[in-house]
Order: sequence, then structure tokens, then C-alpha cells
Amino acid sequence: MLGTMFIVLISNMAVVVVISYLLTRTPVYVQEILRNRLSAKTQLYLIFIFGFFSVFGTENGFKVGASVANVRDLGPAIAGLIGGPWVGLGAAVIGALHRYFLFNAPFTALPCSIATLLTGITAGLVFRARRGRFIGIPGAAIFMALAELVHMSLVLLLARPYADALALVRDITLPMVLANVSGIAVFMLIIQSLLREQAVQEERDNILKAQERVAGELQAAHDIQMSMLPTNFQSQPPATTYNLFAMLTPAKEVGGDLYQFFPLDADHLLLMVGDVSDKGVPAALFMSMTQTLIKGFSAIEQQPDRLLQRVNDVIVEENEKLMFVTVFCGILSLRTGELRYSNAGHNPPLILRRDGATEWLPMPPGLVLGVLSGTPYATMTARLHPGDTLLAYTDGVTEAKNRESALFGDARLQACVTGRQGDDVRALLEGVRNAVADFVQTAPQSDDITLLGLQYQGQSQPRVSAGAGEPACQTDPRASEIGIQP
Repeated sequence: MLGTMFIVLISNMAVVVVISYLLTRTPVYVQEILRNRLSAKTQLYLIFIFGFFSVFGTENGFKVGASVANVRDLGPAIAGLIGGPWVGLGAAVIGALHRYFLFNAPFTALPCSIATLLTGITAGLVFRARRGRFIGIPGAAIFMALAELVHMSLVLLLARPYADALALVRDITLPMVLANVSGIAVFMLIIQSLLREQAVQEERDNILKAQERVAGELQAAHDIQMSMLPTNFQSQPPATTYNLFAMLTPAKEVGGDLYQFFPLDADHLLLMVGDVSDKGVPAALFMSMTQTLIKGFSAIEQQPDRLLQRVNDVIVEENEKLMFVTVFCGILSLRTGELRYSNAGHNPPLILRRDGATEWLPMPPGLVLGVLSGTPYATMTARLHPGDTLLAYTDGVTEAKNRESALFGDARLQACVTGRQGDDVRALLEGVRNAVADFVQTAPQSDDITLLGLQYQGQSQPRVSAGAGEPACQTDPRASEIGIQP
């Protein structure tokens, strides 16, 4: 008999727990119960639901003589522990009234009804004492075991004859304690899992919000950085002498590449391309400082080597992060085509001659900026003839990698420029960028990519119209592009 009784009680407990589990998957449970924000309507629902569980436990109990072994107290206990005193009391009243008036087992009707009321009320008081905090599986199991022991004590105290009450208690105590304790432990395990899910979800939501905030800040930083690059040439010389275009595509939201061009006077144009050693926000700040220093010192120093030396000395003093920047800096005479230039560890520019031939610009030696104060730099001179194009770039072009980790390289760069003397400078740069994209395919961009091209026309040359040569390809939306035809 004991085994059959235990199976019946466990089956009833399983039904209560399964239906309770379904309750925990409702939006109301997550939004109100887990957050201790029960509305009056929700409390009423819980009273009737767990009151029904109490009635179910009585009606489907195991008959033992003139009484019944049951899991009636499980519903009010859960109701009180998750909903508070009023919910626990309400569910207990439903279960107790049914047990006392409607169930045909008068021998233990009074003590069982009182026990159910005490279980619901006490569970609610535990909830109130813990300020709605989760009681935990061990705490709930201990509570349920004590509630059933009180239940048995009331049977011994109030049921008569005493001998029959004693025999009943001896037969049903262990199965009822085990069934009710198991039921509330399983339910609390479900609650514990839900709380963990909620904590993980909240943490995930917080991470997503933080990521969105950072993404917004980085986008703002990107916009600010792009706005610092020249977008127009305001002080145009009176004669049409060159066609210029530049583009920068950062590997991240913000990058460490830079380019700059601006007139020093009516006859001289400063050109500069640089690459900071790091990536991201620190590199962008370092880039901004370098750009500002070059533009500031160019007002008082118009020799490229001395300009780089002044900038280097200031950067070294402020360079606590031990970053550095490579720079190619040139000053072009718009009247004669003479290019005076200096180098701080940068890649040599490429010259596309008007006959389609290409040659690398010889570079003077020079240490990167930001390493050693007092570093000397040298100036060299080259000449651009009408129709010649100067192409400066950063190593994000030649060191672009494909999936096999092969580099785009100097040879490919030279090959895709050679013979394109008829192209507008914008088409030329876009051709280079598209060649790099075709080479890397789906490989992620590992470095910032910057290109600056200047086609020297000479004062007597006709203007080269934009769009000549091959049609330009679709522009990368991350690139900041400048097209200038003075």
C-alpha cells in the first residue's frame, strides 16, 4: 500500500508542477511575479489557480481508511512563497473550504483544513519577511517538510479517536512529506532557472545597450575624424594646374591614417600622407595631433625636412603611449612642377608619367615621427611634367591580405597604375582601390587604406575633366573621398 500511495501522490505532484511550470512561461509571470510587481488582477488569478491545485490534490489523493493522503498543501505553499500573504491565504481558503465542506472524509476534516490555511498564510509571511526574495530550493524544501509535520501534528491533536489518528499519521506521514517536498523543490528549481535566465537576459541587454552606445560614439568619432580631412580647396590659384583626389577607408570605425593638402601661398601646395602605428581611437587622436601640428608649423616652416623635424620634436614630448607615425610630406610648385619632399619612414609614392610609364619616387632616409627628439630629416627634389600623376598611399594598400595571407604588394600596385595615363585621377585611385578589393575578396580589412593622387597639368595645359577614362566603380560607403579640380 505504501508504494502505491507514494506513486499516486508523486503523480498528483507532477501534474501540479507541470501546470505551474506552464504558468512560469507566461509574460505575466516574468513581468510581474519575478519582479514582485503583482497587480490585484494577477493576485486574483494566482489565488484561483493555486486554489484549484489544492482542490486537485484533495480530490485525487489516495484513500486511507476514513481520510486521504494528498498534496493539497503544495498549491497554497507555492502561492504564498511566490505571491505573498494574500495570495497564499486566498489559495489556502479555497483548498480548506473544499476539504472541510465538500470532501467526504470528516475524520480529519478540521485538522487538515487548519493545516492548509496555516501553510498558505505562513508561506506568504515568509515571502513578506524575505521582501520577495527567492527562498531557494533548500529553504522551500525545509518549509514544506515543516508544514507537513505540523499537518500531522494537528491530526494527532484534533482527530478522534486518537488510536485511529495515530495509525493514519504513521501510514501517510512519509509519503506526504516526500511528495510535497519533492513538488516544491522541483518548482523552486524551475524558479531558480528562470531567475538565472532573467539575469543572463538582463546582462545581455545591458551589453547590447553598451555596444549600441559605443557604436554610436564611434560613429560620431568617425564623422568627426572624416570632417577633419580636407573636403575642398578654398584658396584656388588663378591658373588650372592640377587635378587632385583622395580617399581614406578605415579598417575600424576610426583609424590612424591621414592625408592633408593645402596651399602655402599662390604658387605652392603642401601634400602629406601618414600612417599611425596603432588602430582605432588612440590612433585617431594621434592622427589628429599630427595633422594639426603639420598644418600649424607649415605657416612658419616651408622646408619639408625642417617641418617634419619640428613636428617630431613636439610629438616626442607628448608621446606617453610610445606611438609613432610615418609621413610623406611634399611641397609642389604649381608654376614649375618642382616637388620638394621629405620622408619619415613612409612608403615611396609612385609617379605615373604622361607616357604611361611608372617609377618609384626615390626617398631620403628618415625615422618615423614620435620616437627620438632631434632626429634629422632630408629633402629631395623631383619634377612633375604636365600630364604626370603622383600617387601617395599608406601600407594598407600594399600590405592588404587575402584569405591565403598573401600581400597585394608593390608589384601589383605598380601594375594596376601603369598605362593608365589617360585616366582622371579619381578613376585612377578608384581603380587601385577596386584592384585591392578584388585581391582580398572576402578577407577582412586589416589596416586603414589611404590614397592620394595629384595629376599635374601645368599652367598651359587644358583641364582634365572628371570621369575620363574607365568609369568609376561603386564607392565604399566607409571611405571619405575628396575630388578637387582647381
